[in-house]
Amino acid sequence: MRFTIIIVAVAVFFFSSCIKQVSLNLRAPTPQLVVEGLLLTDSTPCKVILSYSGIFNSVGGQVQNFINDATVFVKDGLGDSTQLLNVGNGTYMPPSTINATVGVSYSLAITLSNGKRYISIPETIPAVPRDFSLDTIAEGVPDNSFLSGLQAADVQIKTQDPANEKNYYRWINTAYISREATGEPCCFACSSICYQYCFQYYPNDTVIRVLSDDNINGTEIRHQNVLLAPYYTVGTYYILVKQLSLTQNAYEFWKLYNQQTNSSGGILDPLPASLQGNIYNANDSTDVALGYFEASDAVSLRLILSPVFINPQATLSLKGGFIGQGACASIYPNTSYNAPPGWENAQQIIYNVY
Repeated sequence: MRFTIIIVAVAVFFFSSCIKQVSLNLRAPTPQLVVEGLLLTDSTPCKVILSYSGIFNSVGGQVQNFINDATVFVKDGLGDSTQLLNVGNGTYMPPSTINATVGVSYSLAITLSNGKRYISIPETIPAVPRDFSLDTIAEGVPDNSFLSGLQAADVQIKTQDPANEKNYYRWINTAYISREATGEPCCFACSSICYQYCFQYYPNDTVIRVLSDDNINGTEIRHQNVLLAPYYTVGTYYILVKQLSLTQNAYEFWKLYNQQTNSSGGILDPLPASLQGNIYNANDSTDVALGYFEASDAVSLRLILSPVFINPQATLSLKGGFIGQGACASIYPNTSYNAPPGWENAQQIIYNVY
């Protein structure tokens, strides 16, 4: 037995002495320009976000490296241009509204501090169908695993697709949802509680929803999901949905984006390709930026959701895990105790949730 122990100890010492500490080389790809840009025909301010890809920290995590020293212009096909100003975090916006128009082409011109110039392929804005309304509110499940167990408002719209023309759609949303907290005493030595409820801007529904009318030309589009808003608690929900028109190139870009982000990662999945968009180096056409500058027509739908919970114990069974300690607007980001402005004349939808 003693001889066996000695042999094992020697073996352990031998193999451990062969282990060397190796410094791994972190990935150091060439930084690539990333552009996120959207110009709409409504009053939504034009916004362009610039950053570099391929930057990694000391533990191999990717870092978003914003670009705040570029010169950015939006140009139209009529010869006019507007400079966008940096407002921080790589975001560039115009000093006043750009009145984008259906049938006019728009492009982006970017000059980086290193002298590189990038331009986008002009996008001519197609008209979006104006016939756009709520179809139904169904019960859904949030697409964020953090919210597992909660139910959600599955907002579905309907619209009439025009016949004898190609149409490509995208839907984007803004939502303010009710949140609940334990609150705080209304005053010193008070027994009553205040600041329990507030409204929170909900930016987590980041699904890219696009559709082509290849197989539905001229028919009514029904039950098109445009938002999944989780029921954190009983309350009122303020919803803004915008229906956008897309060029074919923009549709193909977002379609590829969805294919890559929704890939299961199986061995039969296609290898991911760079999401190169419509922006390239003016002096080197092989130097293509990541991202897309999109110019779209837009029509809006504002809704006020007022769900009636028939069985709140079942519907909100896990809501206790989402009730923070303290004043509502102090513990949740992007919140207010007042309802958001702009919904004064919006349609109110009262419906049952079982």
